[in-house]
Amino acid sequence: MFIFKSIMCLVILIIVPEILGLLVTRFMKNRNVLLNFLMGYIAQFAVLQLIAVPMIFLKLQYKVLLYSWTSIISILTIISFVINFKNIRKNIINFAKNFKVKDIFSKSNILVFLAVLLILTQVIVSAIFTHNDADDAFYIGTAVTTIHENNMYRVSPENGYYYGQIPSRYILSPFSIYLAIVSSIVRISPVIVAHSVLQPLFISLTYIVYILIAEQLFKKDKNDMSLFLIFLSIIFVFGNISTRTNFTVMFLRIWQGKAILANIILPTLWLIFSYCIKENNFINWFSMFLIILAGCLVSEMSLIIAPLSLMLLSFVFAVKDKKIKYILKSMACIIPCLIYLIIYIVIK
Repeated sequence: MFIFKSIMCLVILIIVPEILGLLVTRFMKNRNVLLNFLMGYIAQFAVLQLIAVPMIFLKLQYKVLLYSWTSIISILTIISFVINFKNIRKNIINFAKNFKVKDIFSKSNILVFLAVLLILTQVIVSAIFTHNDADDAFYIGTAVTTIHENNMYRVSPENGYYYGQIPSRYILSPFSIYLAIVSSIVRISPVIVAHSVLQPLFISLTYIVYILIAEQLFKKDKNDMSLFLIFLSIIFVFGNISTRTNFTVMFLRIWQGKAILANIILPTLWLIFSYCIKENNFINWFSMFLIILAGCLVSEMSLIIAPLSLMLLSFVFAVKDKKIKYILKSMACIIPCLIYLIIYIVIK
């Protein structure tokens, strides 16, 4: 049973996002394995946000959402696999031919080795040791309640009673539903999925975002990128100066939406915006639209923080490059946030 569940986690949480991400990055100039993986998760979050909120308002059963989301992601993944089969096969063959273990330990790659070692140590430690957070009572409790009651945000996880009124603070950013979905698919308890599966996975995803940012900053220079990641790892390890820093929440509660917003969504937004500036095309701005949607899923704070970040960036570069279209395209990307904000005001 353990082997079966491990294989399910590998397929659902690693292979599927990698293939799904190819559907987006296929048309991007900077595509690589890491960007595929990142955009795979962004696409999953965006799809869930689009279909979850209407279903919650319609008071549909949780299993309707579970089967709908699973079907959509499966279809998109299959389409991506068929379209990108030749590229996938070619990349696997090239990797097998060029990969040599001794190269990892060569003097020229010592900084790369140290950076990887530091990151892996953090990922492994996070998977072995458990931090119990007070917010687990609600967020993980919501996932457990969702599965057992087969409804979404109708029963309070704190006391088991039906909500007297709709919980407006949470239904527009239902990230706990994602936790419930993963738990249902891999057949592992939500608390174990959160602490032992998503924790190391999302820490890895955080560093993937920064690796991609380092590629842009240092033009793929391995030594400079490695020094950047080593320095960043040290900052994260010793960044527990407050319970609310992004360094702290990454290690202690990265399975919660607000931690994902701080460590994955916002850095990804800055990364993709850099792509938009360098290559002002549809696929980059569409990726930005997906990131805004993904941010709406993970935390209600994203309804304000993400559009403000994007509009500030677009304004600065619109003035710098004298291109008003940056602002116009950014305004198109933040439309979902505006819609959800209006809904929030109405139901509050």
